[in-house]
Amino acid sequence: AAIFSYNGARRACVAVQNASAEAAMEWACQHQGDPDFDDPLPLSSAPPRGGVSGADPRAPVWSVFIVLPAGIPFDLIWEMLEDPVKGALTSVANAWTAMGWAGGEAEMRETLRAQVALSGEGPIARGLVQAKAE
Repeated sequence: AAIFSYNGARRACVAVQNASAEAAMEWACQHQGDPDFDDPLPLSSAPPRGGVSGADPRAPVWSVFIVLPAGIPFDLIWEMLEDPVKGALTSVANAWTAMGWAGGEAEMRETLRAQVALSGEGPIARGLVQAKAE
C-alpha cells in the first residue's frame, strides 16, 4: 500500500472532490512527484463543509480514520495494514486507552471492522488532541 504525506493525501482528496478513495489514490500516485505535492493547501482550496477540511481546527478532540477501498474484505486489508497502523499509533501514545480504546486493541479492531463494513471507513484512534492526530 502506498503511503502519502498528510498534505499530499489532502491534495488528492480535494483534487478528486472526495469522489472515492480509489480516485484519490490514483490522483496521488500520478502527482506524488509534483513539487507542491507535500505543501499545505492554500485556504482558498479548502473543500466545502463536510469535505476533507470539514474538521474544526479548534475542536478539543480529534479522531484518526482509515478509509479502505470498496469491495475489499477488511481481513485481507488489515493483514497488510495492522503492523504499520499499530506502529503509528504507538508512536503517538503507548496505551490503547490514551487513543480512546478502553477495551484495548480488540475494541479498536472490532469497531474498525464494523465501521468499515458499514461505510468503508472507521476510527483507529479517537479523543486525541490535534497535534497527536496529525
